[in-house]
Amino acid sequence: MHLRSAPRPRSSFGWRRRVALVSPLLGLTLLTAASCNQEGGSSGAAKCASGSHFEAGKGCVADPGAACPLGTHFEAEKGCVPDIMPAPSAAAPAASAGASPAAELVGTWSGKGCQKDGSCWTIKVVIDSVRDGRPVGTIAYPSLGCEARLEFTRWDAKDAVFMEQYTKQGRCVPNGTLRLRVIDAKKVSYEWAFPDGRVDAVTMLERAP
Repeated sequence: MHLRSAPRPRSSFGWRRRVALVSPLLGLTLLTAASCNQEGGSSGAAKCASGSHFEAGKGCVADPGAACPLGTHFEAEKGCVPDIMPAPSAAAPAASAGASPAAELVGTWSGKGCQKDGSCWTIKVVIDSVRDGRPVGTIAYPSLGCEARLEFTRWDAKDAVFMEQYTKQGRCVPNGTLRLRVIDAKKVSYEWAFPDGRVDAVTMLERAP
């Protein structure tokens, strides 16, 4: 049989020598890395705009206390730049912007009214002109066979108040009081009251095409 010889013990001198050689290199590597990090910070700072400075992990940030003028904001590597404001949305102009209340009533308005006892009738109001700030026109109730001249009496807040002066009475009650108020370019409110002030009908009239 053949016996394997015991391994010769290795000297630790060679390892200690290699460690001794590597240690200075490792120290030089760490020193070089730290130096590079510092230089990287300096290089980053050189690229930042006035009023800002470089911070590791953040880049260019505004200096404490530095403020951009009104209408501007801070951007990294650019400094204060103008705000980009969204274009204002164009508001839909009122159909009668700038018109007087009387002028807003000018036109033909029609609809249906119903009084408290449940009977209903058709309505047609025509405001054809304005004289001295007063709307001038007529009213008709075709289903009742009535026609009247509208005699303007006063403004009550936004209501134009009229007296009905019938030229064709038909089945209508005489001397009623009528109130018209513009709601928008296509609608006016209508309110009719007896001569004693009791309101008997309220509705909406629409502008005729």
